Amino acid sequence: VWSLKGVEATCGCTVPSVSSHAIEPGKSATVDIALTLGTKVANIRTYVTLTFAESSAPQVKLVLKASVRHVMTALPG
Repeated sequence: VWSLKGVEATCGCTVPSVSSHAIEPGKSATVDIALTLGTKVANIRTYVTLTFAESSAPQVKLVLKASVRHVMTALPG
């Protein structure tokens, strides 16, 4: 069993949540990540790092990339 010790995001715009803090052999857990940018228009790269209590477990680093553009509205006419 691997015990999740920490879930950290590199910016406040990224909020991760994990379905389970203990992962049994052969099982999995889900990581949901909410990225809230408001009106920001940019190329975004942010990270979420999962750290486990066991030294034999890997440290997992998830990379989120997004290209946020202006909203475009087309009107007939």
